[in-house]
Amino acid sequence: MKIILLIFAFCSLVASSQPTIQITKSMLDKPIKIKLSELVDDITFIRLETNKNNLVKYSRWPHYTKDFIYFEDQVFTWDGKWKTNIGEPGRGPYEEPMGVCFIAFKDGKFYSKHYKLIEYDINGKPTKKVKNLRDEEGERKNTGSTISVTGQLTVVGKYLFCASSDAAYFVNPENFETVKRIELIPNKGKPYFVSQAGEGHISYYRDNILLYYPYVDTLFYVKDKSLQPIWKLQIDKDIKMPLDYFHNIEKYIMDHSRGGKKRFEARAGKITINEVYETNNHLFFGIEKWRERTSDTSYICYDKRVKTSKVARKEDFVDDILGLGAYKLPKICDEKILMALWPHEIFDIIDKKKRAGEKIHPKLEALAKQIDEGDNPVIFVAHLKKLELI
Repeated sequence: MKIILLIFAFCSLVASSQPTIQITKSMLDKPIKIKLSELVDDITFIRLETNKNNLVKYSRWPHYTKDFIYFEDQVFTWDGKWKTNIGEPGRGPYEEPMGVCFIAFKDGKFYSKHYKLIEYDINGKPTKKVKNLRDEEGERKNTGSTISVTGQLTVVGKYLFCASSDAAYFVNPENFETVKRIELIPNKGKPYFVSQAGEGHISYYRDNILLYYPYVDTLFYVKDKSLQPIWKLQIDKDIKMPLDYFHNIEKYIMDHSRGGKKRFEARAGKITINEVYETNNHLFFGIEKWRERTSDTSYICYDKRVKTSKVARKEDFVDDILGLGAYKLPKICDEKILMALWPHEIFDIIDKKKRAGEKIHPKLEALAKQIDEGDNPVIFVAHLKKLELI
């Protein structure tokens, strides 16, 4: 009851003053094809430098910030130059047991976060400032009083910022102490909620940090020790993943371990929103629609000017400029839609076009002559049209 009342009060406050975006079952059931040319006017490339020290592992995909492009522990500049690697997997005091997940940059220092918060100098060497988050995880699961090992890491003003399943944290980079914790839903006594529920999604728009926090269906701008509600989502009850699903996740996992289907049945037909991006003229949402054992990915493109939405399945968000086919998972930063492809994927696209007798775009043909099979990925940069807001 406490959870319901808190969420109701919070949502009522947000809804009373913020624009609302509707996400309906009928909308998701009527997807269309979205052509990249409707949104962008040019595509350029970033060829990531390749050397023996920075070979990107196949499992690693990029995180984009205004400062750098991160492939987990590898740091590249926006012109594709390799800068450094951050952190080492291992059991040492300044190493991560399972490797680095998130990196932030502030005032000439890098910070990594997974089971630890670690500070590094500009060259990626540990400064010996570290905080072990795993030691505190048990306490956090019961009291909600410390930072979770999950959740993205970024910089807001003077502080490091992390969003966890139940709360947002502002952390002093000088001593790694939490200076402010904003509880969004109570979590005490729900350990599996922390480890299994999503932590929200952080992205960047102009000078703003955009946080989507799913359990109150709200998009925030993260400010100096505060969250400013900007957009409210109204999701149809028929497709909205209920909060009880996450609070009962331990029960579902135990049932699944015994061969049961309760978890699959509980989420069938529901959606989760995994990513949200804002641009001058649009909001983009990455949606997972769950069936019992699988899910389908769709993208929602909301036009801020005319307040309407288009929905496309991932295979129907297509590049009709270079002819790359489906433009996979539109990660967006600084008015750019970004997609990373390995050289072998680029060669496969070209070979397929040749076999089909299709014309190959001169830009793509020229790129293929500049890359080798063993190179790091190429980032395709689709530049959004510069339209004026109404």
